[in-house]
Amino acid sequence: MDIRKKILRFVKRAIKKRGNPPTFREIGKRFKISHITAMYHINKLEKERKIKTRLVVKKRAARSIKIINK
Repeated sequence: MDIRKKILRFVKRAIKKRGNPPTFREIGKRFKISHITAMYHINKLEKERKIKTRLVVKKRAARSIKIINK
């Protein structure tokens, strides 16, 4: 299984368990990659139309990730 499928499964489980998606740092820590690499994979998943992201601008920038069911 490639890393994007694993990340997608991890994001789905996190949303189901706690109601919000993991941060890039949490994804990076889980898969032993940098948060920048995690961001790269999330962007690729969005281009593959497996997820949808939304940039939320507040005091700290964060992304909201929504799973797209097909």
